[in-house]
Amino acid sequence: MNRLLAPLLFGIAGAASAAPSYPAPSWPGVGKVLEVDFGNIVFEARFNRDGRTMTFTERASYPETPAVTVDYTAIEVAPDVYMLSWTREQPRASVVNIQNWSNGRTFSGMTTAELHLVRLQGSFRVIDALP
Repeated sequence: MNRLLAPLLFGIAGAASAAPSYPAPSWPGVGKVLEVDFGNIVFEARFNRDGRTMTFTERASYPETPAVTVDYTAIEVAPDVYMLSWTREQPRASVVNIQNWSNGRTFSGMTTAELHLVRLQGSFRVIDALP
């Protein structure tokens, strides 16, 4: 399953989404490195200090699957709960990720180029802060 999900989440190296970014000013992930664990696939997500770009790396397959930077949008949908979203052009995909910062739970929904819906749930934790 790792080989199927990795391209959906971060696509081909260097191909960033052109989606506009509207970061929530209070979103606690800015400038942090998160470990996002969906059980059978674990990512490192580096949320840059610019509040609009993040870089994903699938831990198990790095460096074979290179890190890719995307533009994201973060919106607070409830106290300490944020919805992040981004799109990928190559391979074509849309991703919505819900992060509950009160309990460290995350839920993701992704559509593939063939319009298949992939749903994941797991956990996340802060593992570092960016300089």
